[in-house]
Amino acid sequence: MDVVPDPGPLQSLVDDWWNPILVKEVRQSLRGKFFRVSFICTLAAVTVASFGVILEAGEAYERSGRDFFMAIFVCFGIAIMGLVPFAAFNSMGAEWDENTHDLLVISNLRPRQIVLGKVLSAMAQMVLFLATFTPYLVFSFLLRGMDLTLLTVIVTSAVALSVTASVVAVMLSTLSRVRFARVALLALLAGMLGLLLVGTFGLASEWIRFPAAMQGPDFVLAWSVFFVGQGILIAFCFGIAANMLSHSEENRSSGMRILNTCSIGIGIAFLWYMTNRIHDREFVSAMSMTLLVLALVPGIFFVTEPESLGRRVAPRVPRKLPLALLAAPYMPGGGRGVLLYGFHVVLIGLYFLFGQFIVPAPHSGFLGEGVGALIIAFLYGTVYLLLPSGLLSKYTKSVPMRITARALIPFLVLVFAFVPSIFGFFLGDERLMDLEHAGNPFLYIDDAWNADTIIFLEYWVMISVFFVLTVLLNIRRVFASIVEVVAAWRRRLDIEPAPGPRAEMTDALADA
Repeated sequence: MDVVPDPGPLQSLVDDWWNPILVKEVRQSLRGKFFRVSFICTLAAVTVASFGVILEAGEAYERSGRDFFMAIFVCFGIAIMGLVPFAAFNSMGAEWDENTHDLLVISNLRPRQIVLGKVLSAMAQMVLFLATFTPYLVFSFLLRGMDLTLLTVIVTSAVALSVTASVVAVMLSTLSRVRFARVALLALLAGMLGLLLVGTFGLASEWIRFPAAMQGPDFVLAWSVFFVGQGILIAFCFGIAANMLSHSEENRSSGMRILNTCSIGIGIAFLWYMTNRIHDREFVSAMSMTLLVLALVPGIFFVTEPESLGRRVAPRVPRKLPLALLAAPYMPGGGRGVLLYGFHVVLIGLYFLFGQFIVPAPHSGFLGEGVGALIIAFLYGTVYLLLPSGLLSKYTKSVPMRITARALIPFLVLVFAFVPSIFGFFLGDERLMDLEHAGNPFLYIDDAWNADTIIFLEYWVMISVFFVLTVLLNIRRVFASIVEVVAAWRRRLDIEPAPGPRAEMTDALADA
């Protein structure tokens, strides 16, 4: 009897990538009417467009390389940044419509494999479009007037945007099983793809008109940031899609929290490099506010999670108490989400302080411009994030209440910013009609940035009182989340026997 060898790590990695979902989706999409019709229509459109440009150029066709490329690129962009993400959205939506998702769940496929198969099938379609358009793109270079480097940069950027849009499309399709909600999500995706296409075509046209802007180290740096930003967005959307397909008792939060911290760390590393080049304290303040937004937006989901650890998460608490306490911000739970937000604020504050000190002292004072605006942004952001989530923390175990809490946070920002202007209209108060009130954080931040001491002093006490109330409301919540981690650590010690040195090391690596 032959013994089947144990697959090595390389074979396991290949098995994860070439999964059954990819095979099923490629066969299904290539045999489907949507791909065949869209592929034939796109090929016909690009053929007609190419002949039209050549005939219009006449004898000067040798100088029409740029016009020919732009005509081909419009068709190419619509194919890979419009049709391919749309097909990826429908592919995931078909699992809900045909009731085949349950079959995928009971199989040995993990949620990330399902999402990866959907994304890879979209990439396979994109590669087919790329292979079809390559002769036309090469011909635009042979017509002259089109630089090969410029052509490569534009096409590579479009391919990267296609991958990102496909992952976003799959993520949006996993957010709801209800048909009406998916129609709304499809409309949202169509709007996003329309803006993406218009922006990409406009930027490509500017690059073609002014190719000198793509030279030098600054463009290389900007292009690198472009790809790193897309990588972070892909990772977030991929994680969200995998979490939506996971069991409700699975740990859906830790991976996203680690990714959020990594994205902030990458942003701080890049901004530290830029700070040493620019030497502008106002730049440090503005970028610190950008990092604060990167902590606030994912924080909406973290601080509104159910407070309990979950049945499958509690037994995985590290065996050593220091490691358990250090890992607490990265465990599921709204109170531990507050801890994670505080940790991110500390990281941003350290970048801000060190960034201010490495820049020469300006004439504007000790810490430069924008410091007051950053403080106000932190106060407002903390109040809007933690006050509603703290009030509803006891009810977030229910899915509808959890969705309500997450929608309430951005909704309150709009309500408190614009509703007072309605009362100002009836009361005849011009300041309220002009949105000059404490509920409008944007005006307040702008006034603090410009050192408008009148508005700053008028509303300082109000926002400070709300900030203190928010902190007091969440102290008990945070303390209870830490106590729960300690209790889970004690239960694990009582249930499991003391492991040997080798098992201790293995478990420590697994927990990490």
